[in-house]
Formats: sequence, C-alpha cells, structure tokens
Amino acid sequence: MQFEFFHPRDAIAMAMARIYSHRLTTTCGGNVSILDEAGDMWITPAGVDKGALTPRDIVRVRQDGSCEGRWAPSSECPLHRAVYAARPDLRAIIHAHPMSLVAFSVSGKVPETRTLPQAWRWNGPVAFASWEQSGSEALGESVGAKFAEGAHSVILQNHGAVCGGACLHDAFSRFDTLEVAARAEIRARMIGIPKAISADDLALAASHGMARFGELPVSRGGGSLQEREARERICECVERCLRQRLFLPSVGSMSVRTGPDSFVVTPHSCDRISLRPDDLVLVRGARAETGKTPSSLASLYDAIYISHPEINAVIGAAPLNVLAFSMCRKPVPTRSLPDAFAHVGDVTPLSFSAAYSNPAPAIAKLSLRTPVLQVDNHGAVVVGEDLLGAYNALDVLENAADAFVGAAALR
Repeated sequence: MQFEFFHPRDAIAMAMARIYSHRLTTTCGGNVSILDEAGDMWITPAGVDKGALTPRDIVRVRQDGSCEGRWAPSSECPLHRAVYAARPDLRAIIHAHPMSLVAFSVSGKVPETRTLPQAWRWNGPVAFASWEQSGSEALGESVGAKFAEGAHSVILQNHGAVCGGACLHDAFSRFDTLEVAARAEIRARMIGIPKAISADDLALAASHGMARFGELPVSRGGGSLQEREARERICECVERCLRQRLFLPSVGSMSVRTGPDSFVVTPHSCDRISLRPDDLVLVRGARAETGKTPSSLASLYDAIYISHPEINAVIGAAPLNVLAFSMCRKPVPTRSLPDAFAHVGDVTPLSFSAAYSNPAPAIAKLSLRTPVLQVDNHGAVVVGEDLLGAYNALDVLENAADAFVGAAALR
C-alpha cells in the first residue's frame, strides 16, 4: 500500500492495524509516527487499544512541542524525536515488540539478515542498542546514535525493535522482513545451522531483481480474456496465501501462463496486501509490460514455462518453516511423511546463485508429480497444472516442514 497518498492520521492507523492483526505487537504496545513536510510529527497515542485505533486517535506533535488530539502522544515520543534528529532522511518510524525480535533483544543478539535476501535488501546490518528506560530521553539518545551511524533497524535490549524509512511503506517493509528473518532463524536453529548468503550472491540477487526486461507495449482494455482471468486469479490466490501465512506482505511471488510464450507475474518489491490486477506484469518472450518491473524470479519462471509446457502456474514463497529448512540448506524430508510425499514427491534443491545463473539442471527435474524446487535462503518455488495445484503443493510442503521443526524440538 502506498501510505504516502493518505493523510498521516489514516496512514498510521492502517499501519498499526496491520501490525496488530499480524500479532506483531500487544494491545497497548508499539508506536508509529510520520514526520510531515512542515516538520510536525504525527504519532500513535499513549495507552489506547492498538486493536481498535482510528485516525481520530492519532496525535499531532508540533515542532514547538504542543499537541493536537484527543489523547496524550506515545510515551516513546523522545525516541521518535531523537531518531528524526539523527537522520533527516527518515520520515517514518515503527517501534513495536514482535515476539521473535523481542527474543533476540532478550538474548543480546540481532537477526542475521543475510540469511534472507529481502531482509538484507530492506535492512542491511542491524544495530543493537543497550538498555535504557522506556520513554526516557536516554533511550532516544541511545537509539538515535545507532541510526546516526547509518542503521535502518535497531534492536533494543530487553525491549523490541525500531525501524525507520523514507516513507511509512519503507519502514513497514523493514519491520516486516526483519521479523520474518528473526522467526525463521529461530526455527532454523531447531533443525540445523542457518547459513548466510555470500556478498557476491546478495549482489547477484539485487542486480537480477532490478534488471529490466525489454519493453513490451500493451494495448488498453486489460488484454485477452485469458490474461484478465489470470490477473484476477493471482490476486485472489495472493490474498489466500497471506491469510494462511504462506506469503508475507513483503515476501512472495506468483505467476500464471497466458500463452505459449507469455505469463502474468507479480511485480518486484510490491505490497502483497493491496495488490490489484493492474499491478501485475505481463511478460512475453524477453519483454515485460512497459513501465513495470516483474518479480526478481521472473527469469526463473520463464525458464520453467519454456521447459515444461504442462506447467501453467508457478509460486515462489518463503513460509516460515520451509524458509527455516532453506536457510539451513536442508531439503524438507518429505519421504518421512507418506501423505506429504504423495502430493509433492522429492524436493529438488537449488542453490541460491543457481536460481539466478544456472537453474536448468534443477528445472529439468520438475514435473507435476515433483513440483518443488527448494531454493537456498529463498524458501521454495512450486509449480502446478493450474494455480490451485501449485498452491496445494506449497500448502502441503509448509505443513510438512512445520511438523519436522516441531519434531526437532521434541528430541
């Protein structure tokens, strides 16, 4: 969602609704702010139920310290002010207490963002701020100093996390992907040792994700009936994946074949929650719809469609338990669960770099009976005869992975 098109009151209320509904903070915990063009700060109120927050509850704190609103501003105002003072490039801040990031804060550690490309792209290295009393000027100074050093995200000892952005969308994407990386790392440590992506591979993923296809001019009117139906089915399936936690707001891609050499795919770096049919990208041959950038895995999807005429849908996802296995670079052992094996067969491993540079050998092993590529540090790419078939394979795979992570805790 492009929060910047909304009044700060509305944008903050919508962001907090997401944070609360995803159990990323408690009823009275967490705060969100936006700095407007006049230098006034709009911020969530103190002591108000975050699960029922409305735009009318948001407080305006003027530069002179005076407040406008029904409630007192968040007790963490000093923290927000200190971060904005330290980083004039930031215009939005999220501070909250999601369970996995709190676990890291208690342990005195930070998540390893190099285990997940989206987390690294949004957050880079994460800083750690030593304990100071909540709501104190000292806490603001401690956190502000870390942002002044260049951090975008900071773990607060025995407290939670703070993420800043040039806009609220950026701050939310940092917060969301950081919590995903933290949750997945905790699960990964139950089954093995999570491995970081090399600097070269991170650079490869970044350049591949931003690489543009050739220009594909498209006519107005929404395209063919098949293309329009594909766009609608993708949006419906993305919404379902979000509900089932197979996608996260900042992680997950999906495509459907629309012709012998064409497919529709989710765009690069999009907000999955507010995805619309016209946001999707038509790819034909080596060209993509003019003015849009397809998913960073679009080239991989293209290669799959070319090699397998029977495959008509591809989903790339990082559900937490599959992601934990891929971080440890261990295939989900589907043979140990007969029901899972009946649906997805053996999982084909694919190294992170090969997904971008040489996927052909792994693609050759795909079929409708063996529909899963498990990509190191990326989760899985699953295929199907149609979108439902691909979704079912992903659903079964995540359930199996969840069972194996649970079994590891019982040993």
